[in-house]
Parts: sequence; structure tokens; C-alpha cells
Amino acid sequence: MWCKYCRSKVHIHQNSTGKARVYCGSKARGFDCESKSTFLEVYEAQIQWYLENFIIPEDYKEKIVEAHRKLQASYDDTINRRSTLERRLQKIKELYKWEHISKDEYLADYNEIQKELRTLTIPDDKEKTLEKLAYFLANVANAWKEGSQEQRNKMTNVLFEEIWIEDNKVAAIKPRNELRPFFQLSYEEHLQKSNKRPRGDSNPRSPP
Repeated sequence: MWCKYCRSKVHIHQNSTGKARVYCGSKARGFDCESKSTFLEVYEAQIQWYLENFIIPEDYKEKIVEAHRKLQASYDDTINRRSTLERRLQKIKELYKWEHISKDEYLADYNEIQKELRTLTIPDDKEKTLEKLAYFLANVANAWKEGSQEQRNKMTNVLFEEIWIEDNKVAAIKPRNELRPFFQLSYEEHLQKSNKRPRGDSNPRSPP
């Protein structure tokens, strides 16, 4: 979590009764910040409401596949880079076998290539991945509601890259990259429903 006032990281502390309170780290160190501390459960209730109102449209696959189309280039780059590294790995093995390079040179190159290979992740089958993510998001509200404090903390790390707070409200969230298309679709669905409401309804319930 981050403080929207001073853009500093916030901290969580449990008081003597076991209730967790959220406060700005910079303000706690004596720096000037207008933020006010409040209990963690206040923010958790807002996130729970947001997840309960999450919408996954029936045609989500087609919409998200289109949204992911721009990421295909990076996926292709990952696959090509992995192939290049694997060929390099095979080549240095042959060079070492033929005694064209020393053992130290071989091990240095081998470890460097293996290290880079470990940083490359090739995505799973897109359709299966989308189905897993959709199922997870469709059921995450109940899991959040029934979960313990520790479990909700883990779910927060899975769902969101950043959460920005302003006094006693969640001001903004940044979902994980792989979940961002779902959050964008949900926002668009709420926006469409809000636009279809009668003019007399001035308080549409759409997520922040």
C-alpha cells in the first residue's frame, strides 16, 4: 500500500487488542504528510465490495485475447530468446567436449546462460490460462470474505501490484499485469450499465 498524499509506503501495526492499523511511513518518521491513520479492516471492506461487484462478461475470452494481442510480440521475443540461449548452451558443450575452451570458460558461460534462462517464462496455453484466471476472479470475493488476515494479505499480493490510500478510503489500485484485462473489462461493463441508467439515478454503484 502507498500513501496518495506523499507517495510513501504505508505500514501496518497491530495494537494491543490485535487490530491492525495502517499509517504512513513518512509521517511516522516525522515528515510532513496530511494522511490520517485508520484500521486495516476499513480498506479491506472496500476491496471486498469491489471484488463482489466484479463483472466477467460471457465473451471475456474474445475481448481479452484482443487485449493481449499487443503482448504477443513480447511472448514471441521470449520464445526466440530461449531458443537462442539453448543453441548457445549446446554450442559451448560441444566446444568444451572438443577442448576448444577451458573448463572455467565453459562453466562461466554455462552458469550465465542458465541464469538468463531462469528469468524467461513462456506463457501457458492462452485459453486455459484465461479460464483459470476467470474462475479465480469469479470466486475471489468469497475467498476474501471467508479468509483470514494472512490469507487476505496473500490474495492482495496476487491481485494487485499497488494500492493507493487516501485517509480512510482506497483511492486507486493497480492490478497485476496478467489480471489487468479482466479489471479493464469489469470497469467497462460497469461504465456501460451506468450510462444505461435513468437520469434520475445519480448514484450508480460502480467500482472505484
